[in-house]
Amino acid sequence: YVHFNGTAASGKSRNLSILNALAFNTVWASSMSAASLYRKLAGSPGTTCIDESEGFDGERGEELRRILNAGYKDGAKAIRTEKTSNDRYMPVEYDVFGPKALASINPLEAVIGSRCLVVAMRPAIRELPDFETHDKKWGDLRDQLYLWAMGHAAAVDALGAEWRNEKKG
Repeated sequence: YVHFNGTAASGKSRNLSILNALAFNTVWASSMSAASLYRKLAGSPGTTCIDESEGFDGERGEELRRILNAGYKDGAKAIRTEKTSNDRYMPVEYDVFGPKALASINPLEAVIGSRCLVVAMRPAIRELPDFETHDKKWGDLRDQLYLWAMGHAAAVDALGAEWRNEKKG
């Protein structure tokens, strides 16, 4: 995961907007219900952006915590109980693995924070122009990034395997 952490007006949400414009099949999870997010991630995986991610209060927060705790590892599942047609509750597994970007003023709780590359942020020295996520140039750049990724997937996978197998000291 990537965690943009910094004070108010430091560009955290803007960075999520840039990822939203460039990343694969992005879902902006900040305003989604947890049930919708589970189904979206399992049925159409991609990059998940969560703004204001320090707010893990209540049932929705607990559901987001489950997604983040499970979703960093390929093959891991998050389990929810779903009501069936005969009014019984059955456990249902959801695949929630995939890249996630979070933004918050406060640090994340320890377990989720340990799964993040933290980008410390502070306010810009000068005013920055608004970011137009629907500008055609972002779609063109995203398409070029996809083509590069497909052409270099084997090399990136080999580097990832080498990194995972390297002893961490």
